[in-house]
Amino acid sequence: MVSLLLKLLDSDSGSQCIAKMPLGQSGVTPEHFAEFVAWVNELVAASAAQQTETPSNADPIVSTSFDYGEECSQRGNLGNADCGSITNDGIYWNWGDNMLGGHSTEAVAEANYPDGAGGLGFRSWVGDGVNSQTGDARIDFPGGPQKELWIRWYQRYEQGFSWAGGSPQYDKTLYINSNGNSSVLPQHASNGGWALTMQGAPDYYQAVSQPNITWNDVFGSSSDGQFHLFEIYIKMDTNSSDGIGRMWIDGNLVIDSNGLDYSGGNSSSRQGWTWMEFHSNQRSPENGRPYYVDYDDMAIYVEPPPNTDSNGYPWIGPVNGGSGGGDYWNGKAFEADSATISRNTWLRVEAFVKLNSIQNGAAVADGVIRYWLDGQLALEHENIIFRTAQHSDMLFDKIIIAPWIGDGSPVTQTMWVDNLIVGK
Repeated sequence: MVSLLLKLLDSDSGSQCIAKMPLGQSGVTPEHFAEFVAWVNELVAASAAQQTETPSNADPIVSTSFDYGEECSQRGNLGNADCGSITNDGIYWNWGDNMLGGHSTEAVAEANYPDGAGGLGFRSWVGDGVNSQTGDARIDFPGGPQKELWIRWYQRYEQGFSWAGGSPQYDKTLYINSNGNSSVLPQHASNGGWALTMQGAPDYYQAVSQPNITWNDVFGSSSDGQFHLFEIYIKMDTNSSDGIGRMWIDGNLVIDSNGLDYSGGNSSSRQGWTWMEFHSNQRSPENGRPYYVDYDDMAIYVEPPPNTDSNGYPWIGPVNGGSGGGDYWNGKAFEADSATISRNTWLRVEAFVKLNSIQNGAAVADGVIRYWLDGQLALEHENIIFRTAQHSDMLFDKIIIAPWIGDGSPVTQTMWVDNLIVGK
C-alpha cells in the first residue's frame, strides 16, 4: 500500500519501491507482482489524466457567433457579400466552393441559434445520395499544432431532414486534421452510433457512445428542426495508448474513453492537430431536395475551459449557462423584446404553456409559451420542444413558487404573490 500511494503521488519514488519489493516472500509470485505493477500503472495513467484537467481561466483560441454585420455567401456565390472578405473570426470561408441546387454555404440570420450570442449562423446545404453538399469552411488553429482541444458547437438539421434506411451510414460533421496521416471525426458513424472516428489509426472506432446513441435519439427519426449542443475533448496520444476522447450531446457525456491511439504511431501526428473543416460529407440523405444544416456559437479551447461538467471534467458548456464546481444547466431562455417590471407596485402576470406533440416517434416543434404583463402580450413562441419521444408521456404536474437569483441576492428583498390561479 505504501508503494501504491508513492506511485500515485510520485511515479519515480513509487517505481523504486515497487522494484525493491521482495519476491517469494509472503506468497508474492512474479505473476502477482506483474499484475500488481500493471494495475498501479493503470491507476497512475488515470490519475495523471485527471490531474492535468483542472479548469482554468483560459480564453478560447476561436470563438464565433458569425457576427459579420451582414449576410454573406461563400465566395459571394449568391451575389451578396463574400463571407471570406468580411469574416472577423479566423474562419477561412473560401476553403470550399461548390454550389448545390442554386444554394451556397452562407452566413444568414435564419441560421442563428436564437438563445445564443447573437450574430448570424453558418448554413450548409446537403443533397441526397453520397457526399453531396455545398462547400465547407476551414479553421487553422492559432499557435500551431495542438495536443489538446475542447470544441463546442450548436447544430441543427432542417425540420423533416431524413436518411435512406432511417439513419445515416456516416455523417462527418467536423474533420480535425494533424500534420501526419491521422484525423478525428466526431460523427454519427457507420457503426450505428456516435463516435470519435480516428482515421489513420489501426482501429477507427476506439471511442464510441456508451450506451449506443443514434442520430435518431438526438434529432428524431426525421429532424426536429431544433439546435442541439455538441462538445468534444480530445487529447493526442504519446505512445499509442494514452490518448483521451470525450463527447457531450445536449449536456450528456456520451463518450468517455481513455487509452486511445489517435496517431497510429505517426510522429508527425503526435505533434498535434493543426486545422479542422466543417460541414463535411455524409451518406445517404433522402429528402428530394437540398436541406440545410446549421452551425452556430462555436468555441475552441486548447487549455482547460473554466467550467466543469457533473463528472468534474473541464468543459465549455452551454453558451449562456454553466458554472464551475460541477454544476451546470442546459436549457432555453426566452426574453421579451420590450417589457418593464416596476418595483413597489402590483403587476398582473399571466402565462400559458402547452407541451409539444409527438408524432411517428419524433418530437414536433409545436409547443407553446405565452406571457402577458398587465394584460399586454409580452412574449409568444409556438415552435417549442418541451419533450422528446424518449419522454413522450411527460406532463406538467406542479407549479413551484421559488424566486431564485444565481449565487444569492446582494440585499434583502421581498416579493409578494396574491390571487394565484392555476387552470387547464
